[in-house]
Amino acid sequence: MNIILRSGEYSRQKTFKAGGIFMIVQDVVFNSVEDAQRFVSQAERWPSDVDVSLGSSMVDGKSLLGVLSLGIHKKLHVTIHEKPEN
Repeated sequence: MNIILRSGEYSRQKTFKAGGIFMIVQDVVFNSVEDAQRFVSQAERWPSDVDVSLGSSMVDGKSLLGVLSLGIHKKLHVTIHEKPEN
């Protein structure tokens, strides 16, 4: 999943998790509601789970209300759970 944000910032890392599941871990900063809307629109098309967290709070990355509840202009942690293709 390519997370495209015109004015957002991010760094990307891909790690392996036991059980054959890959997790793509990325930190993002949404600088506007429109950035968050674009992210959620992309996440909704992704077949796997997308989690967004800030500290101990975690929301579904496919929920605009959930993502916005974490805040704009804050560094959020995105985890995309991905099963390898057979």
